[in-house]
Amino acid sequence: RRTQKRYDANFRLPYDLTPIVRRFVDDLPANSRTEVLKRHVFSKFTSTDTAPPSERRSKAIAKWLKTEEKNAETNDRIINTPGEFNILPRVTFDAFVATCRQIVQTVICEVPPDEILCGSFSGGASTSRMRLEGHPALKYVGEAHVTPGAKDFAETAGIGDSMHDLWLRYRGCNHLTEIRGNMLFTVPKNSDIDRVCCKEPDLNMYFQKGIGDYIRKRLRLFHIDLNDQSVNQALAKEGSITGALATIDLSSASDSISYELIPLFLPDLWVSYLCMLRSPFTLVDGDWHELNMFSSMGNGFTFELESLLFYVLARATAYHTGTPGRISV
Repeated sequence: RRTQKRYDANFRLPYDLTPIVRRFVDDLPANSRTEVLKRHVFSKFTSTDTAPPSERRSKAIAKWLKTEEKNAETNDRIINTPGEFNILPRVTFDAFVATCRQIVQTVICEVPPDEILCGSFSGGASTSRMRLEGHPALKYVGEAHVTPGAKDFAETAGIGDSMHDLWLRYRGCNHLTEIRGNMLFTVPKNSDIDRVCCKEPDLNMYFQKGIGDYIRKRLRLFHIDLNDQSVNQALAKEGSITGALATIDLSSASDSISYELIPLFLPDLWVSYLCMLRSPFTLVDGDWHELNMFSSMGNGFTFELESLLFYVLARATAYHTGTPGRISV
């Protein structure tokens, strides 16, 4: 009996097909679309002719550390910018920040609700376990890592005893292991460079997910649906056809949310909670690096927090410049 083999996007094609596909692509007639195809179709293809894994990893870490240098400069600039400085024509720094704070408060409210305490685990790796052992259910078994801040958060929120009891009952251990922060690793991005991510401590991740889920839900009330990519796909298509919309995709976007931006824009209690739950240090090849960014990729609220800030900055800029139009993130 013949069985048909099923293929998916991760199926490895024979290498002898590569030159055939390359010739086919090279022979395509020149126009704007085929030029884009030619530039990008082999961007993720790796072979003995492309950068080896060690080089891709080294480049990614170097880029990450360079972004951290920029974050340190941004933090200094935020702290030292005088309130009367015109950040936009006839718009002072203080006035712009006040608008941003007002929009942030409208979106997420001034006081974090109790529901943010209802966190969850993802299926990814954590500082205490690899991805293959990262199923959410398995994170309730064995060792659990936590930063001092996240441990304080559980106690400050009045659930320290119950959370401790939860870990006692499910883990069979008598304490949580405190560590300084998260751990850097890289994943494939393209044939030239990897992408940097960080594995968070277990208990930090649990609460970070609760924060992220709440911000995601609140953004949906303002027509920013992070669960539906089709909205921005349709807007990008419309913009490419009509020219009436502009799009931007930032490089190192999540890694460029500098620390001082959070107390500048968010209500005080939110800042306190987020600071307790973030990892203040990252372990990079055996050395602890104190972060100038607020949170990295791998943190359970980074994506939602950066989306909130991009939305707020765009809205505040549109308001102060009198620019009409739709804003989407």
